[in-house]
Amino acid sequence: RNSSVLRVLYEHSMARLKQLLTEAIEPTHNFIYSLLNKGMASAYEMQCSLDDILSHLLPNSSKDLSRFFQGVLYNITRSPAQTEAKALAILKVLAAKSKNQRIASLCADTMKVNDLGSIVLVTPEYGRFSTVGGVGVMLDELARSLVALGCNVYVISPYYNYDKGGKTGYLDKEETIKWERNIHTFVGQEKIEVGVHAGVDQGVHHYFLHHFTYFPTPYSAGGPDYQLKALVLF
Repeated sequence: RNSSVLRVLYEHSMARLKQLLTEAIEPTHNFIYSLLNKGMASAYEMQCSLDDILSHLLPNSSKDLSRFFQGVLYNITRSPAQTEAKALAILKVLAAKSKNQRIASLCADTMKVNDLGSIVLVTPEYGRFSTVGGVGVMLDELARSLVALGCNVYVISPYYNYDKGGKTGYLDKEETIKWERNIHTFVGQEKIEVGVHAGVDQGVHHYFLHHFTYFPTPYSAGGPDYQLKALVLF
């Protein structure tokens, strides 16, 4: 009887927590939320909290539990006292080392739910290739920082006729960036052939688009019609 009462308590608390999160109401005083918040102290504490919660839930209560767990952790890490990095570190430890297979699977699945997927950065200037000002430096640092965090990053940028020093063919010296193919597209009624140079450098996937007329130099001058066509092509 006591186990049945506890199971009802835990499942009602979880149902209430889901409702609070959906309605964006602070769930601080919710029982399940309090257990998970306590678990943020360490991987061991989270193991104890999850073991407590899972042992009092019916097996079918585990459906979509990873997405629910991710939502709870997101809410918890909004507090200045907790960080996303700490939550991810705890999940990684438990996914790899927990002897409770249910907990290990839950933590592994929660990290998959949290996966951002591929990130695409589109920029008119980029890194050592075509930086003119702060945008190129910032995008270069951002792309490499995201890769260091485990993200899959793609950068798309023009391959200009001339770099900021007036040199041509600046991609020719790059061992990791090579011409891949030409593609055809339309800007209005005009059919345009664009060269695609691609490669991976420092973990970042690069795609440079070349067209002699529309990508001569970074921020090139031209009339409104020309500028619009260049933007549409890019």
